[in-house]
Amino acid sequence: MKKIVLSLFVVLIALLLTSCTTIGVTTHKVTFTTPLGPTVARVKHGDKLQPNQIPDTQLAGYLFNGWYFVVNEAEYVFDVNTPIRNDYNLNAKYSAQIEDGEILIRVYGLNLSLLLEETIPVNSSYLITYNTTLAGYVFVGWFYDSNYTIPYTVSTLSTTTNIYGQWLVTGSQDLYTVNFYGPTGQVFSTSQVISGNKINAPTSTYVAGYVFMNWYTTSAFTTVFNFNLAITSNTNIYGRWLVSDGEGHYPYTGTYYNSIDVTNINAVKTLITVNPSSYEQAKTTLAYSDRDPANPSNVLTVYSRTSVQGPWSSGGTIWNREHVFPNSKCGYQLGSGTPSEHDTHNLKPALASENGSRGNKSYGPGSGAFGSVGSYFWPGDIDKGDVARIIMYMSLRWGLVVDGPNGSFSSVALMLQWHNEDPVDAFEMQRNDGIAQYQGNRNPFIDHPELAFIKWSNPTSKAMTFNVFENRGLSLYEKIHLNY
Repeated sequence: MKKIVLSLFVVLIALLLTSCTTIGVTTHKVTFTTPLGPTVARVKHGDKLQPNQIPDTQLAGYLFNGWYFVVNEAEYVFDVNTPIRNDYNLNAKYSAQIEDGEILIRVYGLNLSLLLEETIPVNSSYLITYNTTLAGYVFVGWFYDSNYTIPYTVSTLSTTTNIYGQWLVTGSQDLYTVNFYGPTGQVFSTSQVISGNKINAPTSTYVAGYVFMNWYTTSAFTTVFNFNLAITSNTNIYGRWLVSDGEGHYPYTGTYYNSIDVTNINAVKTLITVNPSSYEQAKTTLAYSDRDPANPSNVLTVYSRTSVQGPWSSGGTIWNREHVFPNSKCGYQLGSGTPSEHDTHNLKPALASENGSRGNKSYGPGSGAFGSVGSYFWPGDIDKGDVARIIMYMSLRWGLVVDGPNGSFSSVALMLQWHNEDPVDAFEMQRNDGIAQYQGNRNPFIDHPELAFIKWSNPTSKAMTFNVFENRGLSLYEKIHLNY
């Protein structure tokens, strides 16, 4: 009997020694989980963790963000100085350590859970390789925003970027595939769209060696795709790119001038002579024609190239309509109230302060940032060629005098110089295309820069002609023929 009692006593002592509870004292289990595995610490009820109980959190290439625990699917930050009164399962969280010349990429999954985080060199592209297969769900696509409205495309990234994956419960929605086609007929990007929703244009259209123009409904590029329409079937959208000369310049390849001899300046004048759109219509036209290629919902303003909200605001508080050829001077030369005052080719989105700072000053020489230089206004290097070609259009279409007290340039020679130094770019061609859709005519000095040296022939223009032609890829015959 004594042996039995002794044995029971030994067993009881052993149980007490291995239990989480000693006589009158409770201990708690705290589990730390890092990429290296779990570590367990036992802490008396009400005590704090000791430094030697907390595992090392160093991880090459990453920054430790803290310990986290989950209660009822909600995640909370754990303070290691908190007195312990419960068991805890703690997970270490990290973010990629960003070095100079790097940017951070975060990829989010279902319910906005962070799938991965890594760094890439600045101005490089990022291809998502994450396996999107998820039982019971259909993967829709990757997006730049958590509302799943802006599809992610593999493009050059220069800032920290968040990418969001969208999944839908299988069978819960009708989905359609939207394919965007690139310059050589390849699929540029693909998105899944819920029936009845809209699709946004890819935010980046960069393809090495090409200049992007617009998105169209067919590969014939006859009708611009309307991104305000709901998607109700599988849809193909075709991008129009033109081969670049390496500097972003390219020749016009449309059919607008097919019915005339484009070297006949009078025939060109007749072709572009149409009734202009209304001043009111310009609010809508400019929001489309001068849209920011990097953010199509915005417009780029003249002079500063500030990207601001595209849709017109009441009273023009965000941007207003700048008359490149001053309205008062149009009225002086042609009489007030003529349609020339609201020709959309002569209007540009402008910040109110910048519009006001110019007034009706003529353009004149300058350098650096745009602004007044004496009695003239300097538009800045980025817009000097653009405004020169607008003034050329206004002179040809409406017969306006370029220079002099009621002109818009200090001299014709300066206008031609700026035309030569700041050639046509993709943004200017986009603008020309956009205005043509609404107003029905084009600015020929954008499509055929050589026309400037036909209309204003002088020794200066002859010296410049070759520079412009070199940027347009014209043949030697065309150079000689036009440089008469």
